[in-house]
Amino acid sequence: MDPWGGPEGSFSSGEAALHFVFSNWNDGETGVKSKHMLKELKNVRQIAGERPRRWFVDEDIELILWYGEDRKLSGFQVCYDKKAGTRSVTWKRITEENGETHSVLLSDGPFNKDRVMALVKRDSENLEEEVRQFILQRLETLGTHA
Repeated sequence: MDPWGGPEGSFSSGEAALHFVFSNWNDGETGVKSKHMLKELKNVRQIAGERPRRWFVDEDIELILWYGEDRKLSGFQVCYDKKAGTRSVTWKRITEENGETHSVLLSDGPFNKDRVMALVKRDSENLEEEVRQFILQRLETLGTHA
């Protein structure tokens, strides 16, 4: 079992499976390899008691999206520097016991906001535009420069 609750199937069997996927991606129109374009994994394992999620991967980053009961985006995680020891930035909408809601952006250490935003901009052009802009706006307004 993947300790991070990753997708099941061939994708959880390590880099060999991911390498196969990346080396065989094709944009379907020009024949150009698309290693810097997020691809959505199908049949992502949903964990009981957790919010539904979507999972996207490419050679440099992974993007996980969580949705609330209202089907609105309630969180996301950008994992980057996959080849050098993965780093992550996570945004969540938190509801307190008193019903008050606020947002928080968490990082596993200082992060270079401009670099992370550039990676997301470059690799997420195929996402729904409202989702892409939502992520970029949260990174811009809540992120700090390292």
